[in-house]
Amino acid sequence: MKKKLLCSLLTICLLLTGLGSAALAYGMDGFSPVRVYDGRFADVTAADWFYDSIASLYELGLTDGQSANSFGAQSSVSLAEAISFAARIHSVYYLGAAGLGPALYADVGGEWYQPYLSYLQDAGVIDSRFDGMYTNHATRAQTAYLLSRVLPADELGYKNGEVVSRCYESRQFITDVRASTPYAAEILSLYVAGIVTGSDETGSFLPETEISRAELAAMLTRVVNPDKRVTINWSPGGAQASAAPDVSYPDLVWESGEYIPSHALDDSQAILSNVRWLFMNGETDISLYLDASVAQPAALNMLLDNYITASQLYLEQGYTAVSCQYDRRGNMTISFYNPNGGDRDAALKKAVEIRDSLHNDGTITDGMSEVEIARVYAEYLCRTCEYNYASPRISHTAYGALIDGSAVCEGYTAAYNIFLKLEGINCSTAQFPDHIWTTATLDGIFYHIDVTWCDQPYGFEDRYFCMTPEFAMSRDAGTFF
Repeated sequence: MKKKLLCSLLTICLLLTGLGSAALAYGMDGFSPVRVYDGRFADVTAADWFYDSIASLYELGLTDGQSANSFGAQSSVSLAEAISFAARIHSVYYLGAAGLGPALYADVGGEWYQPYLSYLQDAGVIDSRFDGMYTNHATRAQTAYLLSRVLPADELGYKNGEVVSRCYESRQFITDVRASTPYAAEILSLYVAGIVTGSDETGSFLPETEISRAELAAMLTRVVNPDKRVTINWSPGGAQASAAPDVSYPDLVWESGEYIPSHALDDSQAILSNVRWLFMNGETDISLYLDASVAQPAALNMLLDNYITASQLYLEQGYTAVSCQYDRRGNMTISFYNPNGGDRDAALKKAVEIRDSLHNDGTITDGMSEVEIARVYAEYLCRTCEYNYASPRISHTAYGALIDGSAVCEGYTAAYNIFLKLEGINCSTAQFPDHIWTTATLDGIFYHIDVTWCDQPYGFEDRYFCMTPEFAMSRDAGTFF
């Protein structure tokens, strides 16, 4: 069974690793020994677990150590050092020697690491995101970002793709990496490639901890030598294992967002970024500053409407009410909330229980396609929930659909989106003025899925499951209202 969570996270990383569009002159063949390791590093002995990795890096010309006789195996790695290693690997792959690429920037001036940084930036490997941080100790997550990008995606490969997908989705492995974790896609791509296997029996990555030079050496060796990459043999244990025992609403937001405190009233990208930032950090309030000249009631109401529209892309978050406060100086606070308090938590807990039950009783199996899995959940909701024309507030939430068994289109869609995201299938929403439904990519094809319209008195209506966008948007919006 394909796991869209893993695939969607990896897509970000893998698209970016297809760098260096010029014809490859050397490729992986460039990583051949250029010298013999002579035991020069006094802090590296043959009994050390990292001995072979460090010796190999030296022989490939990728390191000269911290000094002539010390590698600094237990020292932390700075971002600048990690960047310099990445630059050497990239240079070998594309130019045939570790120093050729950085040497092209020898006259740029600045700190010792500037030639390496400039080379990678011009090659499109990294951007300016680490500006002002280069002397900081590198975290394991930041290192994963660098290493996942120095070679094309096909060179990293998919050695452990199926097992990592299955075990990560079970929430029994790599549990400290969530969708909201910085560089989650890049981290997972290293597991898939066999470059990392984690720090314990459940494959924990420890993304925010510092990385030692010895640990980095092991990762680098696996990057440049596919024969050293590790096969992962994890297996989710226990038929009653929960797919997401500690999942929270921020975990359902897979696209990162940046807080932008000031933007134009109609800047849809900034608004969406703020909404993502809000939800992925578990916040409810967003503070904005508007130019006083535009901070008029009509303009502020338009801005609020734009935020409401953006928030409906994340209907599963369960916020049914929005309010705002503003003053004449242009300060504005938008607040998302659910008047029913704990209903959000109860709905998510119930969704996890239902998801686990469907897996444990064999309704959903590992051999099923994403379309088949999505249909199971659509049929489940149509079987257990009724459309409520009276439309009390609770019917607009996943709680109404999952626990009360009574919902309108917002409740159906919110519950359905939670189910899909628990299965690792990213999804969003589309809408008419008075109706909303799910959009999702299943088995590589983009569909519209209207569970509300699937739920007809005579049974499950297939026409509204996995619709083409053209058909979905051409429907008569008032047919079933």
